[in-house]
Amino acid sequence: MINANAIAIAGGAVAASLVDALTDKGLLTEDEAASVRARALQLLTPYTMTSSDAEAACRIITDMLVGLSRGRGK
Repeated sequence: MINANAIAIAGGAVAASLVDALTDKGLLTEDEAASVRARALQLLTPYTMTSSDAEAACRIITDMLVGLSRGRGK
């Protein structure tokens, strides 16, 4: 059976790549990409006070989506 962490990481990588591709094609602005990141973080907010996993997930979301913008030289 596949590890749940591996599934979560793969899903995050696919989502981040999708945001990157949409931004590169001009279908999503940098502001909209930032909004996607903010929404993802907001969805975890109720859990961040009680779960170190949720806090780690917030850091990963930030690293993945902010890292994509930096990788494009923006």
